[in-house]
Amino acid sequence: MVVYVPRRYQGRDVALDKGALGLLDAQKHLEGSVEEVVVACAAVLHAAGARDRAQALRDRGRASARRKLAALPDPAWRTAYAAVPEIAELLG
Repeated sequence: MVVYVPRRYQGRDVALDKGALGLLDAQKHLEGSVEEVVVACAAVLHAAGARDRAQALRDRGRASARRKLAALPDPAWRTAYAAVPEIAELLG
């Protein structure tokens, strides 16, 4: 995922953890995949220069993806889940 962060925001603290990620933590259900949101937010954090926070977020997403992958009983489902681009990025 390529993210463009305007120069005026590069190197600044990106408040995703209080905004988008805070809402994500509060949600009980999400249309789509939590991992999709995590990958997108991590890309923004990385592009903004918050590389440590981006890595911590990727680690959180990777752990979630691994839990979900392990819980899938059907090998075909596991293969399909692992092929989702965001999941593949996290697991790769």
